[in-house]
Amino acid sequence: AGVVVLLVVAFGSLMLLVRPAISTFLPAYEPAVPAFRILMLQGYLYGAQAVAIQVHVATDRVWRATAATAACAGVSVLLNVFLIRFGLVGAAAATTVAVGLSALLLSISADQLLRGRAFLGFMMAGIAALGGLYALLLLAGVWAAWLYFLVVSATMVWYLSRLLAINWRALPASARAYLAPRG
Repeated sequence: AGVVVLLVVAFGSLMLLVRPAISTFLPAYEPAVPAFRILMLQGYLYGAQAVAIQVHVATDRVWRATAATAACAGVSVLLNVFLIRFGLVGAAAATTVAVGLSALLLSISADQLLRGRAFLGFMMAGIAALGGLYALLLLAGVWAAWLYFLVVSATMVWYLSRLLAINWRALPASARAYLAPRG
């Protein structure tokens, strides 16, 4: 949960700040802002994917992660063949969809390896938060996106703080074993 909050806040901030930063420091690249925003979604997905891969490494199931990643590399090539006609945005979207598919497959597999410990749910919450931010940037403008981002970030940080405030020692041993299994 903590990684999701960190990644959503980091990449959400980058999505919101990419236009002012490029306008100020690299004005010639301003037409690439939509592609940069799509790539910010990809950055979040890479972070979620990295955590899922670590679960596979820790459980000695590297072959699963390798197979999922290789399959999604093929999907990326196929999508790029069809979406490159839309230019830089098409290429960014194709790669982001392939990375998202890889993160999804690895998260499902990580949930199976961890016996359903909601890894996929946390990853999907982050995707929903950043997808909503991206949609608001396109449809409603920057101010609505900032307001949404502040509310979502504050909610996620509050949830994480409540999760971390749990007195784990006060829970019965069976509940601790269920919430934090060993091996």
